[in-house]
Amino acid sequence: MRRVRGCAGALAQRATRRHRAGTAAGARMAGCGRADVSRRPRAVRARLRPGGTLVPRSCHRARFNAWVSFGASTAAAWLASIGCQSPPPPNSGLSMSRAWQEQNRQPPVTASNDAPATTQGAAAASGAPANPAGEAIALVNGRPVRRDAVLRTLISGYGLGVLQQHIALAVVQQEAEKAGVQISESDIEREYDLSVQGPTPDGSEPAALTPASRQALIDVWLKRTGVSSDELRIAMTRQAYLRRLVEPKVEVTEQALSEEYDRQYGERVQVRLIQVGSMAEMRRVTSALASGADFAGLAAQYSIDQTSARDGGLLPPFSMSDERFPKQLREAAFALQPGQISNPLQFDGFFHVIKAERRISRHAVAPAFVKSQLQKAARTRLTARMMDETSIRLLQDARIRIDDPTLRDAYRREVAAGRAVGPPLQN
Repeated sequence: MRRVRGCAGALAQRATRRHRAGTAAGARMAGCGRADVSRRPRAVRARLRPGGTLVPRSCHRARFNAWVSFGASTAAAWLASIGCQSPPPPNSGLSMSRAWQEQNRQPPVTASNDAPATTQGAAAASGAPANPAGEAIALVNGRPVRRDAVLRTLISGYGLGVLQQHIALAVVQQEAEKAGVQISESDIEREYDLSVQGPTPDGSEPAALTPASRQALIDVWLKRTGVSSDELRIAMTRQAYLRRLVEPKVEVTEQALSEEYDRQYGERVQVRLIQVGSMAEMRRVTSALASGADFAGLAAQYSIDQTSARDGGLLPPFSMSDERFPKQLREAAFALQPGQISNPLQFDGFFHVIKAERRISRHAVAPAFVKSQLQKAARTRLTARMMDETSIRLLQDARIRIDDPTLRDAYRREVAAGRAVGPPLQN
């Protein structure tokens, strides 16, 4: 389903984890942000990507960002496979203002015990909640805010993303059942720790956190991103299943070691990035650049990738073979000399422009001296890759039926636009 792409399938989060080893663990959990396509305020909700990436819902359309998020190995991949969620089109579903108007057309409701006997009696007889879908969940100057109107608004604005999270978890759980794989609470806690801390510099897993320190860091991140604890729990559970499924299959070959050596010690480049959601915004950015505007300032103002925007668009250094970054970005970056700015790039449903900052020469380090480190890092990377691939395969192979028309239409739009990964619906 959705990839953040982001996402919210969150540019450079995974790489940024290693790049900013000294920052607070809570800050490390930062991700992209939700781009309602408006530049401000930047999003507050987040998603997780399959191989282990927390992508705030703001970028959740940024599959690109998810590519570089904290690393499949370091966290729950929110819906990369599921990815980011774009805001609903103007005419889809029920807007908040329309819902409010519709509610205001209802007669006033008073707080009395004289509610229709049929409703209360049916609820009591069935054991159902005393507040069915059509009843008020709040009163404003005596007029009701009705449950069904609120639910329609929530489904229209956020329903697809939440549904995708549940679908992504369901397909992984079903695969685990077939394979006889079970997880424990400690497996889920491991995913939280990986998400909060990221891998160590040598590629190994960080030490386990105490329950109190883990919760403190999670609380900071949840508050900052607007993700609910339930959403995060779904993602961590999903990651735990994926990790158990793939870890026995990971094999570190000599080729994998060679690729890891090149990633860590080969020639690298560092660039600044501006990522926007439309060609109109890209024209605005390129026009400002042509007039001599500062690239870093424009990145802070316009880029929907919050993680890099806070640093003027600066990304961590990467090599040509570093799969944390999209191929199009790597190729464009290595074609530039320091100080040069690329033409606009379009991929993964977004528009990008980059500026080359510097080239870092290859390090003369004998592979034998760092083999142990390379093995750990390669295993971490291969595990993340296999988790991604497994997650996407399970989603693509799933038979999915969505009965709600608003969610069904939104799903089809996202898949058709390339912002979501998933099979054709069964209905």
